[in-house]
Parts: sequence; structure tokens; C-alpha cells
Amino acid sequence: MKKRILTTVTTIVLAVVMMGCGGGSGSGSGKSSLKKNEYLGNLPAIYANYKSAEETNKMNDKKAQELSSVDKRVKERDRLRKELSDISEKYTAEIKAENAKLAGKEIPFKSSKGLENLKYEVQSVKIDAEGKLVISFIFNEDFKINSKNIQDYRQSYLRFFAKDGSTIGQTVSYNFGSAEGVSGITVKKDDLKVVDISSLHFIKSNAEKWVDFAGIEFVTAEEFRNMTIECARVIYAKKLISFKPKIKMNKLSQKKHINH
Repeated sequence: MKKRILTTVTTIVLAVVMMGCGGGSGSGSGKSSLKKNEYLGNLPAIYANYKSAEETNKMNDKKAQELSSVDKRVKERDRLRKELSDISEKYTAEIKAENAKLAGKEIPFKSSKGLENLKYEVQSVKIDAEGKLVISFIFNEDFKINSKNIQDYRQSYLRFFAKDGSTIGQTVSYNFGSAEGVSGITVKKDDLKVVDISSLHFIKSNAEKWVDFAGIEFVTAEEFRNMTIECARVIYAKKLISFKPKIKMNKLSQKKHINH
């Protein structure tokens, strides 16, 4: 049966959740210290360098604001603004060139057991020339999207995992272009649906972890929600452990403390 393509590629992303709950063994922030990933090529290294250059520029700008001479302060900050623009131009060009090399690259994927009861199957996940993740899936039977099943079909829930199976990040994308007007849509068996995640730019937030990127797992809305909650819990716990309050005691309180 000839497949009917429901939509063309859409560039709509609901959210990208990059919480860094663990996973990945990459270290360092420069290109020389980051290995080439089998599926993402040099993108992790490029994004690491990009972030490092921006952070250095930001740090220097902060120092420039403390210069005593107004003239020197203005000149230095103008120079740093020009430098920041050059940094963006340089790395945007590098990312564009790397995306072109990766165009058509297939990304390994799997589906959780929770998705076995849904009426579609993921066919492929590829990177296009613009650095987007293009997802194709096909419906297994005729059905109508309604208020009871809209949560299962309106969006796709993705978990990016490392070689050790741990989570690098998560994202949610719309399957039908908009949250509005989805209920009531009728899909047919063998309909082919194509959507895309607008950019891999989120690699920049924790590029070191993406060195060990190994694939994508499609999960249910409930599984995604539970992963997000657990991830937030882990981050909160880490912050509590690393938190070291600074306590200042006056002479009287110090004396009482010693007596105890």
C-alpha cells in the first residue's frame, strides 16, 4: 500500500530538558580533549569550544567593568563585544560545516515497552544538513485522536542515552505541529509521519557528556515525566551536598559556642 505522508518536516519543539543527571565519560572543554562521537562527529568538541570561548569572553567583560578608567572600560568592553560577535560567527560556521558532513547519518533508536500498546512505530531517526534530528514513524491502524489518547500521540518523548545506558538529556517534540486542533484528527494505517527537532544546539550545555552519545529511546509521557522528576531530585540532592553555608559568629556567640 502506498504510504500517505501526513505532514512535511516541521520545526516545532515543545521543550528540551538537559539536566545532566549522569552519563557520559567525556572530560575537558576543548576540542583537543574531546573525542569524535560516532554519530555526532565533532559537534560535541565544537560546542565545547564555543561555550568555553563565550565564558572566557564573559569573564573578561566582568573584569573590564571594574577598570577604574572610564575610557579604558568603554574601549575594552567594545573590543569584547566585537570579539563575542566573532566567536559566534566562527563557531556557527564550524557547526554548519559539521552538520553538512553528518547529513543523512542514521541515529540508533529503541522504544520502551510502554510504547508497545500504541498504534505507531518509529521507522528512522536521521540528522539532516541543517543539524536537525528528523524522525519518521508509521501508523499501524486507522484511528482518531481524541481527548483520551491525545497525550500519547500529540507529542513524542525522547531520552538521549550514553554508551553506559544512562541519560544524557531529554526532549519533547510536537508530532502534529501544534498543541491546538489535534483532537479529532483521523490517521490511517500506513500513514507516514515526519517531524524534526529543530536543532542539536542543546549539546552546548553539557558537550562533554555527548562524546559518549549512543542513541535515542522513545518513551511514554508517564515514563518521561518520571525521568524528569528523578533527574530534578538528583540535581537537588547534589546541590544540597555541595552547599556549604558560611556562618559568621559575633564575639558573644563564639564564647557561648566554646563553652558548649
